[in-house]
Parts: sequence; structure tokens; C-alpha cells
Amino acid sequence: MSSMQAWRNPLARAADRAESTARLLLTVLWLCTLPVFVVVGSSVWQGVSATAEAQQQGGMATTAELLQDAPAITTDGQDVVVYQLVPVPARWVAPDGSERTGTVTTAAGGRNGARVEIWVDRTGDVTAPPVPLSSSAVLIITGTVVAALAWGGLLMAALYLLRGRLDRRRIAGWDLEWRRIEPLWSGRSRGEGAQP
Repeated sequence: MSSMQAWRNPLARAADRAESTARLLLTVLWLCTLPVFVVVGSSVWQGVSATAEAQQQGGMATTAELLQDAPAITTDGQDVVVYQLVPVPARWVAPDGSERTGTVTTAAGGRNGARVEIWVDRTGDVTAPPVPLSSSAVLIITGTVVAALAWGGLLMAALYLLRGRLDRRRIAGWDLEWRRIEPLWSGRSRGEGAQP
């Protein structure tokens, strides 16, 4: 029963009207809070994109040459290849043009002399690559949608709990009405016994 039907229907009880009103108010509340989720997601996006831009400006991709073979590719007990990254000594050129050596992380099985892409900071030290903006966007959008749906689920749970209480009130009201009407309907009120 819609909210308008509950208020216009002369057979609707106070519990029916209360449930319809609660459903309407909770729906409006959820719809009114959706822009809040969008604003929060947008502000998080601005922070993440600024951080990603700072990471990209503070570092650069370069190529490193492995100075020894990386450990062999390993398999699990079922001969499935376990993709793993391993530390290997390597040589690369820093942003200032100087040659640097150190440890880089690469896929298992790499050979001596192989070239791998790494990220370095302004001083030439190896650093983590910046998080791609596309990955950040997907995470933020997913998080925003999940938060909005979770909020909606919480409101639906509140409505479900309220409906349970109102159903108990309705059942008690129907029981009271039946106790009042049943003797008249069955004829027991006139002492005639139970006849239809």
C-alpha cells in the first residue's frame, strides 16, 4: 500500500499509515543523502588525484639492467606456476645522469642483463610506481556506490524492524476486533451456540 493509499483508505489503520509514512521518510532521507556521498567521493578524488600527480612529478620511470639471474620460477604442489616478485641487484641511470646500483623487484626467472622498468625518485633511489588514476577512480566510484547502498540497506533494515513492530500491533488489533465481532457473527452473544 502506497503512502497516499494508506492515508486515503478508510480501512487503513494507524499502523498502516505509520508504516507508509516511515517508508516515505526513509526513502526521502536516502535520496537526500546521495548528494553527500557524491560530494565526499569527489573530495576524495581530488585528494587522490593530487597525490598521484605529486607522485608522478616526484618520480620517473626508467630502465634497470639486472646484474644477476633472478631466482627461478617456482610452482606449487600441483605444478601451477606461482607468480612472484623477487629482489635482484640491478644498475640504472638516475635523473641527474649518474649511474646507480641497488636492488630492484622483478619477476622470478629474469636473466642477467635483462632490462626491467622501475620507478625512481628525484635522487635516483628506487621508489614504488604511482597508483594509476584509473585504478583510483574505480576504487573511489566503487567505494561511493557501496557506501550509498550500505546506507540504503541500513535504512531498509530500520524499516524492516519498524514493520515488525507495527505487524505485532496490527495482529493485536485484529485479535481485539475479532474478539469483539466473533460473538456477534457466531451468534454466541444471543446464547444460540456457534452457527454460521
